[in-house]
Amino acid sequence: MGEVAAVVQSLPRSVFQGEFHRSLTVQALDDLLTIEELRDVDPDHVLYSEGDAPSHLYIVLDGHVRLFVISPETGRRLIFRDARAGELLGLASIFSGAVQDTTAQVVYPSVIASIRRQDFMNFLLRHPSAYRLAARELSRESHANAARLRTICLSHSTQSRLARLLIEWSRSGTWTNRGYRLHVPMTHVEVADCIGVSRETVTRSLGGLQRDRVVELRGSLMTILDMTELQNRSLG
Repeated sequence: MGEVAAVVQSLPRSVFQGEFHRSLTVQALDDLLTIEELRDVDPDHVLYSEGDAPSHLYIVLDGHVRLFVISPETGRRLIFRDARAGELLGLASIFSGAVQDTTAQVVYPSVIASIRRQDFMNFLLRHPSAYRLAARELSRESHANAARLRTICLSHSTQSRLARLLIEWSRSGTWTNRGYRLHVPMTHVEVADCIGVSRETVTRSLGGLQRDRVVELRGSLMTILDMTELQNRSLG
């Protein structure tokens, strides 16, 4: 176990950021910690790939993991979402036994807990309330994926796709007297992979939002100056 993971292992239960950890009983959390293997993971490491058998459940304790699919025909990537601290990864395959339908790749240095599939299923049998919490996490994941598909498939313009993505990101932003401030976690290429367009199209669309004073960009820091207008543009 690395130094960072060892520190996380020793921390009190209050540090766990995800609702799954926070909602467990003391007994269930103590039990969970006995079956978790914590490790420090470097950027670009792939936790699992599309088509892999579901051998482990992964929990992000600290860091940032990107979930995406790749078209075997074109090689194009579609980013579904970025998982942050507290999120469970691979849960649908753990429940169903089906192969993984996404790839999970670490973006920033992260602390990841891994649990063998059978150990996790046995844990749920010992703690029925944890089973309900896991089902709730699975429902949230399904809703998030459906929202991303609506953005890509039902939005007719790049402007509306981009606006929907920025509104989604704003939920984790901070309100200031100038608007919602947030860190943009992706390059223009990665934003393009989120909404199914080219990098050049994303650059033009962001430039238009800045010219119209809908958003302001300073490096990776974005301020949404006019949320009402951004919402209007998301309807296109």
